[in-house]
Amino acid sequence: MSNSVILRSMLRQPVQTAILVMIIVISTFMYVARAVEYLVVKECIASLGEYYRTIGYLSGMRGSIDDVTIGAGMVRSSEYVDFEDRRRGAEGILHGMQNADISSFNSRHYDFETEEITPLHVFRYTDAFFYGELTGITRNRSVVAEEPFALLSFRVDIVILGYPEHIVEGQTVYVRYYLSDAEIEEENRLIDEHGSTDLEILAITEVSGMTLGQRYLIRGETEFDLYRYGFTDGVGLPRIGREIQDELVMLPLNSRTHDWLRLNPDNAIWFIPVAADEGIDISSPEMEWLLTEITNVRHDQSAVHVRTSSDMTAIPYAQPEVDLMRLTDGRWLNREDHLNGNNVVMIHEQFARIRNISIGDTISISIPREQYLLLFETNLPPEMRGLTEFVYKSKPGGEIACDLELEIVGLFEYKSEYRYSGLVQTPFTVLNTLVYIPDSLFPDDIVMNTTEHQTTHIAIQGFEFLVDTDSVVGEWYSFVLRNPLEKNVFFYEINESRNSLGDTGTTAIFRVNFIETDIDEFTASTDKMLLSSTITIILFSGVLLIVLALVAFAYLRLRRSDLAVMRILGRPKTECRLELLATLLVFSIPAIIVGGISGWFFSFSTAANILNPNEDYVTSFFPGIKTDISFAWVFILIFIPLLMHLIIASAGSRHSAEKSILEIRKP
Repeated sequence: MSNSVILRSMLRQPVQTAILVMIIVISTFMYVARAVEYLVVKECIASLGEYYRTIGYLSGMRGSIDDVTIGAGMVRSSEYVDFEDRRRGAEGILHGMQNADISSFNSRHYDFETEEITPLHVFRYTDAFFYGELTGITRNRSVVAEEPFALLSFRVDIVILGYPEHIVEGQTVYVRYYLSDAEIEEENRLIDEHGSTDLEILAITEVSGMTLGQRYLIRGETEFDLYRYGFTDGVGLPRIGREIQDELVMLPLNSRTHDWLRLNPDNAIWFIPVAADEGIDISSPEMEWLLTEITNVRHDQSAVHVRTSSDMTAIPYAQPEVDLMRLTDGRWLNREDHLNGNNVVMIHEQFARIRNISIGDTISISIPREQYLLLFETNLPPEMRGLTEFVYKSKPGGEIACDLELEIVGLFEYKSEYRYSGLVQTPFTVLNTLVYIPDSLFPDDIVMNTTEHQTTHIAIQGFEFLVDTDSVVGEWYSFVLRNPLEKNVFFYEINESRNSLGDTGTTAIFRVNFIETDIDEFTASTDKMLLSSTITIILFSGVLLIVLALVAFAYLRLRRSDLAVMRILGRPKTECRLELLATLLVFSIPAIIVGGISGWFFSFSTAANILNPNEDYVTSFFPGIKTDISFAWVFILIFIPLLMHLIIASAGSRHSAEKSILEIRKP
């Protein structure tokens, strides 16, 4: 090439050569930019289409808490269904940390309608066992319902068990001893007898034998307070290290936790005096009852409610249209997590905040094989807006079905009207014990039981199917159609399948529901975008073809005299043709490559904005438009103009080289 007549001639005419090169660069740049824009728009539309997926769920005669096993079987067998999400649940036990259910549903509750104080159903034990010196004891009466109590203060030196938000070593804790009915009756008798309330009430209570300065072993539980924990003007949830801890309610040390009910003994042991710097050997046979209680409570304070999903983005109440369950950080568990069996977990934002854990941290959970189903007597608190949950419990020392080491990849919260210090929070901290894992990690050999007192309750309400691990509950089942446009034909198929069953009882009576979306408007707008991008790429492909043809024509016209000289000097036609072609390619190939790569990178900064200029589709559920187009496409897109240019240049060079010298020199 160094002796090429044509090459030397082009170098002597740099302006003309530069113009031809720039024309190739610009035309290739525009073609590749438009092609990449088409690819980006197409992929973004497909990605946004996932936001508008047709998500369905089933309900029975009693709504979503019903057996929809037959309906789920029909859905599963439909060719129009992409996948189903049958969610399952069990209690899991944390290793190395306590849960964050620090308010729970386990204390005394004032009913404003009946004006009575009653114990709430026990779903979590917030008991604390500790040694402390009695530093004060005062008589008081509750503002609510005039229920009298003695307020005891202890300087805590050893915490055997308890949430750090309730009790901390080295600090003072206040414990309420509520008078029994018999003690209240005796108090009222003394008041009537003496005509005064200025009495030493402590002399007639169970704690009358306690002495200031004496060290005791004490058991207490936190007192659930919706107003204290929930409202903006409250103090918020308890915090570790608070100087004045929240008050506990005194419990008998031998109060028995049986099947998650609180059973108080006939001969209550309210305290045990212990000398300074000494402790009770709870491992001794005579203290086995105390060790059992501590073990039960420790097991319960380490428990979380494990829920599964094959794709959390398909959970109906996680959809923006429902606005019940929200992503606050990280990402949702997705289909790939389930299919690949990824060891990942999604936890409640409040759990993460209280236990000081975050995205990327790891938690360890064991799932016991034997589970017990407890039903909530009522639906969950207001933030669940009528969504019913179930509680699964396990007993300490049981066989473990699986041990999981899970990476936290996302945080969620339920919509709540309760706020404190600008944070959305739920005072019903039982909700923050919900953790979600991929369904593929859940053991298939879980054994489901019920407690004695729950069996009758379940039977009365007709919820026996909840104990059957093969049954499908409407609340915990949803599915996604392959194509939103196939919803009507899917309805028809399900109705035909249901009619073919005939009279099979109420279990065949179910309703198919879908989350309402703006899929029709979205499809109409994106179809126009895709059509516009398609027309644009066709037009620019045609323009590129014409430009490359004109560049080849201009090049050959400019090189006529050089070609004539070569022919006069006796150069063969084939040699002349190859030199014409090679010289053109020396300048055009780099120009095509530069133009193509520039167009590739430029288009990524503009194409997504064309589709979503105001980020209208960005939500906590769908965090934004992302493209994942392989870089291999740049080689394909550059190869196309190279091939076009090679064909045109080869044909033009052959045509010019085959002409006679007179035809070449003809203007």
